[in-house]
Amino acid sequence: DMNRTGLRHTRPKRLAAWSITTITAMTALALAGCGAPVRPDLPTVVSIDQWNSQSGQGLLRIEYRDNKPATLESFQCELQEPSSDKSIGHISGQPALPLDPYGTERVAFSLPFPAQAAQPQQLDYRLICQLQLDKGQEKTRYRSTLYRIPAENDLYR
Repeated sequence: DMNRTGLRHTRPKRLAAWSITTITAMTALALAGCGAPVRPDLPTVVSIDQWNSQSGQGLLRIEYRDNKPATLESFQCELQEPSSDKSIGHISGQPALPLDPYGTERVAFSLPFPAQAAQPQQLDYRLICQLQLDKGQEKTRYRSTLYRIPAENDLYR
């Protein structure tokens, strides 16, 4: 196996097989050391889960999107009409609610439903909240629509 220069050269098949095996092994080791991807910490989302137009009773949905547990000590929210920024009412509470990483909790509230001539099929809203967590304060803004449930005329989700 001599080439024209008189030097011996390695066999390409062996070199290629060795390179592929080495690259595969190194990639497997590198991936094994990485572990699961870390999810980024995102702001908490507060929205209305449901609201009864007759009783004014409802549930706030709190989506805590942080990788460290926390306690929701208190919250103050203003409910607004998104088209006019007109205040519909205020929701507040001091639930001392433990929040698990990336968990969702619900908190009951009571707020009279906006007076209207006829019950609408849907209610657009904006919810601006100030949350007091044991690790500090957080301000959230959320805009959505509640729809009347056909089988239950007084319930919006």
